[in-house]
Amino acid sequence: MSYRKIEVEGKVFEYSIGKTHTKIRHVGAYPNGEVGVRTQKYWAGELINTVQVRPSDIANFIKLNNLKVKQ
Repeated sequence: MSYRKIEVEGKVFEYSIGKTHTKIRHVGAYPNGEVGVRTQKYWAGELINTVQVRPSDIANFIKLNNLKVKQ
């Protein structure tokens, strides 16, 4: 699993986005539905619910929940 880095309020966090969860290294794992944005799309005549997690969503999630790196 490859981690990417994001800087939030002067602190560097490493994260990885999986199929169902987003893991923030040394902080925890959270369902994508809590971190990202839910969208609805039509595909082949069916309405499909999806969740998109972008780096900006992760930064907002860290700020709103006052997450800190465990040492």
